[in-house]
Amino acid sequence: MKIVTSLFLVGFVIFPNVGGMDFSFLSLLIGFVFCVIKYGHKCSLVVFSKEVIYFVLIFIFLWALTIILFFIHGGYAIDPQFMFKPPRVVLILFLMSVIIQVSQITMIEIFKIILLSATINAVVIYLQYIFHMTGVTDSFLLNPNTGENALTPYRKPGLMAGYPISGMLSFIGSLISIYLYYFKRKIHFLLLFFIVGFTCFITSRTSMYMFIFFGMLYYLYLMLKMNKIFYVIVPATVIFLLFGYLSATDNEFFSGTINKMFANVNNYIESGSFHDNSTSDLMENHYQLPSDDKTMLLGTSLPNDLSPVNSDVSIFRITWYSGVFTTLLYIALYFYLFIGTFVKMDTRTEKTLIIFIFIAMSIANMKGSYLFSRVLGDCLLMIWLAVQNNFIKIKD
Repeated sequence: MKIVTSLFLVGFVIFPNVGGMDFSFLSLLIGFVFCVIKYGHKCSLVVFSKEVIYFVLIFIFLWALTIILFFIHGGYAIDPQFMFKPPRVVLILFLMSVIIQVSQITMIEIFKIILLSATINAVVIYLQYIFHMTGVTDSFLLNPNTGENALTPYRKPGLMAGYPISGMLSFIGSLISIYLYYFKRKIHFLLLFFIVGFTCFITSRTSMYMFIFFGMLYYLYLMLKMNKIFYVIVPATVIFLLFGYLSATDNEFFSGTINKMFANVNNYIESGSFHDNSTSDLMENHYQLPSDDKTMLLGTSLPNDLSPVNSDVSIFRITWYSGVFTTLLYIALYFYLFIGTFVKMDTRTEKTLIIFIFIAMSIANMKGSYLFSRVLGDCLLMIWLAVQNNFIKIKD
């Protein structure tokens, strides 16, 4: 029965939000109902740790603060991301705590759920790329919320609403897969590291650089720790030869993909600047804070399309909507999530994994709005909740 519960949690990670209907949350809710029916006698034994209770109380406070500021500013227009995010997180904490405890889902099983989610998404990414390249279709399983720019042939969003989310899910999945290979010594986890990780190259450049740096560094660290030098030399040789072949080929699809991957590097070679159109737009239009004290303190309670600055970057978007105090609370909760996960890890291997995931997420939040967001934020909450329940102790 734990398999059924796990499948509902996979749906929680990868199902979309369409027309205001959050199918990912619906999957979690159905999983909760299933667990109540199956393990009803255990539900009365569920214990919420003080860490979870603190988290819930702070998010309830954030919700109340958001509502108060909304009416202070005249209740002009609702931004669903801020108005509905706090109650969504509170419900997730409650539902996930019950599911994890009554089903006795361990941290390792949560890792497998995230990896399975990343693998399914990776398969869709490869199929989207191949189908577009071969002229079959350019919109295979495309998320309804994905913009028209997703039809570019050189990168694909998978089941997600955007490239960065899809790429970061692949990055997190690749880190988890190589950790599971180290822990389980099963070859399919090693293969999944490359299968899932390589989709970072055809999703977003941010996740690609994360994979090249953190992913490969973690891979090298674990391979050396296991004295598997062969597993370092052979993949490095294959990757080098494959990249050399694709770079030399006249195939427009492959050359266009490589140019898209390394646009920053090409720009640096040609102009001396690493900036591409995306990073230039980010610096010029998104990295702006309010200039007056009132807006800095209280925000505007306006959605992005009505805000004086239409920023997609977490800390700037939160500040413009709810003020700097709310921004600091969100940042504090994020670090609380990190510390609460990090200190419960028993080994250096696990601690390194958590450090890499949270550093990468922190960098991603400098380009997008992923603090306690769907998919990526949900994955971090799942790991944190599994660790809090502490059903398993892993030792090197």
